[in-house]
Amino acid sequence: WRSLLEPTTKEVFDLPKGNKGTAANLWGDIFITNEALHDKMKRDNLGHYLKLLKLAYHWSNDEAKKIHGLGK
Repeated sequence: WRSLLEPTTKEVFDLPKGNKGTAANLWGDIFITNEALHDKMKRDNLGHYLKLLKLAYHWSNDEAKKIHGLGK
């Protein structure tokens, strides 16, 4: 899993409001903040995939912030 996620920590991007963001901000925020998707995944018995998605998002985001010295 680490070899899949490590490339997401290597770059930072300009976000729309002028801040710097991680790859997780670009792809993950769409999924992490989508409560309707979370509810649907739970109803469809896919909650375990949701947990993996959240784990991957948080690891990638936290690791990239450490590497690039981005604030919380």
